[in-house]
Amino acid sequence: MLPDASTLPLMAFSLEPWLQQHAIYDPDVVRTAPMEELFDEHEFDALSDGLQARVFRIRDAQWVMKEGRWDMDFNLLKNVKVALPAKFTETVWRQFSQTFLPTQEEIVRQYRLYLQFAEYLGYFEERDGTTPYHHPNLMRIVDAQRDIRNNLVQRMQDIREDYGIDLPAHLETLFRSPLQHHNFLPKEYLLTGRPLSPQNEGQQTFFLFQQYIDGTHLHDIDLTAIDGPTRDQCILFLYLLLLLHRDRKLLPDTRPRYPILQMYDWLTKTDNILLSNDGLKFIDTRWFWETDSNFVKRGFFLPEVVIGQVKNLLMQLARQSG
Repeated sequence: MLPDASTLPLMAFSLEPWLQQHAIYDPDVVRTAPMEELFDEHEFDALSDGLQARVFRIRDAQWVMKEGRWDMDFNLLKNVKVALPAKFTETVWRQFSQTFLPTQEEIVRQYRLYLQFAEYLGYFEERDGTTPYHHPNLMRIVDAQRDIRNNLVQRMQDIREDYGIDLPAHLETLFRSPLQHHNFLPKEYLLTGRPLSPQNEGQQTFFLFQQYIDGTHLHDIDLTAIDGPTRDQCILFLYLLLLLHRDRKLLPDTRPRYPILQMYDWLTKTDNILLSNDGLKFIDTRWFWETDSNFVKRGFFLPEVVIGQVKNLLMQLARQSG
């Protein structure tokens, strides 16, 4: 059981225990964190602006903080940003049960999807049986992850039949190897509270704290030249995307760095995947396309584009690994 944050002296402030005390773990129980305590204890350096969140590096810790935005813009071209009227855009998108703004309803919706996503792309149990992640329902999550990874070989026929791809038999060896336990997700905590950014003044918003991942964006990697563990992790990642899509009708957003210029490649030109010293990691864990939903929530034609690219890349890498 977590200690009551009110009983801990501020002089004993430590970042991760503080995050654990104030994080949201149940989509049905949303609480507000005293963010002022955190802002008083740490300094933050702006890293980037995403469509839904501003990203900050915590100066004295190996963590980043993503703060949900109540204003909107996006990268149209390399050096061109387009501002969008948030309220008008929200009104239009609401007609399709969709939103970009960090309302409590949207925070909860995204967290529910993340918990499903984490069962497929996460693996929170170490080889020695320890679990560095914290969650009150951690063992239920780990059991679901373990079940999915233990049945990778058994699911190959489902993928062959449903996606019309001839997965080579040698992938069975790959899926039975220690590779099956690779964790693609950073450790993270979700909080809500008062904002740091002046653009959000007067609004409650979400804060997603993730362990800092130092690595190379997939956008900047030549996938035709990768081999060994990196190639094998890519194969597993792509295979898990197909399982997630088949079972849950979900796809994570793998938008390219420049969506207009790189519309042709909504997968390998993304900045949402990093190659780090700890292997392949997926860092944008809050935007998912619900592929059996209405035309807007499913991402228009994006699921067909992404799945086509996933299949082609998976088969290309699988042939190289044979």
